[in-house]
Amino acid sequence: MRLPNGERFRSERDGMVFYLCFSIAWTIAIAMGAVAVKEVARTAWRLVKVASSLFAVMLPCYCVMASTNARRMRIGADAGEARKSSGAADPLGDAPRGRRRLCIVGAGASGLTATRHALRRGFDVTTFEKSDSVGGVWAYGHDACKVFNNVIQNVTKLTNVFADYPAKRAWPSYLGWRQTMDYLTGYAAAFSLNEHIELNAEIVRVERDEKSGEFEVTIAYRGESATMTHRIERFDYVWVASGQLTQATMPEIRGLSTFAGDVLHSSEYKTPTLFAEKNVLVVGLGSASGSDIAQELSWVASSVSLSIRTERDVYSRGILGGVASMMNRVAWILPAWLGVLGYTYLDCYGWIHHLRKGVTDSGDLLSHFALNKIKRVDVIERVHGSTVYFTDGTCSVYDVIICATGYRRSFDFMAKNLQPNEKSGLFEDCILPSDPRVAYVLFVLPFGSHWQLAELQSMLLARVHDGTIPLPSRETMATLADSFNIVGTHEHLAEWWKHRYIFVLAPYIFPKLATLWRRPRLAMRILWSPWVAPFGEWASENDRDRTCYRDSWALANVTWSGHRLNRCMFFPW
Repeated sequence: MRLPNGERFRSERDGMVFYLCFSIAWTIAIAMGAVAVKEVARTAWRLVKVASSLFAVMLPCYCVMASTNARRMRIGADAGEARKSSGAADPLGDAPRGRRRLCIVGAGASGLTATRHALRRGFDVTTFEKSDSVGGVWAYGHDACKVFNNVIQNVTKLTNVFADYPAKRAWPSYLGWRQTMDYLTGYAAAFSLNEHIELNAEIVRVERDEKSGEFEVTIAYRGESATMTHRIERFDYVWVASGQLTQATMPEIRGLSTFAGDVLHSSEYKTPTLFAEKNVLVVGLGSASGSDIAQELSWVASSVSLSIRTERDVYSRGILGGVASMMNRVAWILPAWLGVLGYTYLDCYGWIHHLRKGVTDSGDLLSHFALNKIKRVDVIERVHGSTVYFTDGTCSVYDVIICATGYRRSFDFMAKNLQPNEKSGLFEDCILPSDPRVAYVLFVLPFGSHWQLAELQSMLLARVHDGTIPLPSRETMATLADSFNIVGTHEHLAEWWKHRYIFVLAPYIFPKLATLWRRPRLAMRILWSPWVAPFGEWASENDRDRTCYRDSWALANVTWSGHRLNRCMFFPW
C-alpha cells in the first residue's frame, strides 16, 4: 500500500490503520461540513428574509427623505418656475433676434462639451482657443499644457467621459495624456465641432454694451510670424470655459527667491530625467500632482522629500494591484435609479459629500513613505542658499524645489462687472446673477469626474439661455448663489453637484410619465442605465455609443492567457 504522495508504507498493517483513520476523519469532516453548510444556509435565508422585510419597510421612508432632499436641490429651479408663473420680467431680458450668437472661451474638455450642447440647442457658436490645439491642459507639448509626460487621470475611463462617446475598450482603466488627447480630438471630430473652433485666438477683453445689451469681444489672433491682429465681434451670450488651472500660485517662503538651485511650479514639470541624482524637495500635496511627481522622482532622484502644510485624507486610486476597490465595484454595478436614490438620501448627511480636510488621490504614496523612498518633512520656515530650514528645527540641502501649490482662477479678460467674486458668487455654480447671459463652465473643483460635471452644466446653460428652463429674478439668484473662491479647493464629491443638476434637468430631458408608460423599454433603459454613465446617455436610444455594465466588468478583471489574475476573496477599500 502507498501513501497519497506515492511512497510505500513500511507494512500492510500501517497502511490499513492509516486509511482507516483517514476514512473516519474525512467522514466526520464531511458530516460536520454538511451540518455547518445547512446551518449557514438556514441562517443566511433568515438574514435574507429579515433584510428583505427591512428593505421593504424602509425603502418608502428612504424615498420620502430622498424626495425631500431632492426638492431642496431644486430650490433654484422652483424659484424660476414661480417667477415665470407670476409673470415677472425675465432676467435674461428680451430674446435676441435671429440666431443666438454664443461666444465660448476655451476649447479644452469643458469648452468642447459646451460647444456640442450649445449647437444641439440651435446656438450660433464660436469657440475661441488661444493655443494651437484643442484639449486645454491635456494638450502635451502645446502652450496650454499643464500636465507632465507620465500623468494619468484620477478617475477611470468609465466615469470621465461625455455622453454618446465612450472611451475605447482597448484603453487602460486610467488614461494618460495621449489617450486623453485622442479622446478629446476624436470627440471634436465625431460631432463636427472643429468648424466652430478658432485656434490661436485669444480673448483679451469682454465688455457689455449697455445700449444694445450685446457683448463686445476683442480677439487677438496670432499669425505664423508671431504677429498679432485684433478683431472685435459681438455676441448675445458668453460662456467662459477657460479652465481653473490658469495662474500658478507660488508659496510665500522667506528667502525662496535666493535659492541657489532651481525653483519651478508643478505645471512646469514634464519628465523625471532632468532630476536624476538630484536632491528634490516637493512642496505641497495637492489633489494629486505633488504626490504623483514625488513618486515618479523617487525612482531617479538621489532623494525626494515632501513638505506638507495641510493634512489631507489620502486615498489610493480605485484599482490598486490590479484589484478594483469595493467603492468602485459598487458604483459600477449600481443602476441609475438606485444610485440616485441612495446618494440623494445619503446627501442629507453632510459628511458624505463635504470634504473638510480635502482629499489627495495618492497612487501609492503611503507605500513610498513606508519604504523611505519619499521622506516627509515639516513646513518650510526659510531658505538660505541651497539649505532649506523647517519649522521643526531641522534643515537639509536641496538642488531643486518643485511647488505643487495649486492655481488661482483668473479671467482678467472679463470686465470687472462680469466677473464672479467672493461676495457675488455664481447661481447654480455657473450663472452670473448680475448678468445671467454670462456663464462660467466648470469653475468648481469636484473630487470625481470633472467632465461629466462640465457636460451637465453645459446642458443646463443651453436650456437656460434658449428659454426652456426659466431663471428666478436676479436678486433671488444672488441670494441663492454659492460663494466663489479665487483659489479652488476640493470641497465636495462630484456627485454633490451632479445630482443637483440631474434634478433640475430631468423634467426637461426625460419624457413625461404617460410617454414612459406607453414605452416601457425606454423607461427600463432610464432606470437601469449604469449610474456611472453620463447622464445624457440614460434616456438615449443610441445602443452603439453608450456605457454598458460589461465595460465595468472588463475593468474589474485582469486576465492573461484566458485566466483571471486578480481574484481576491475580500475587496480592498
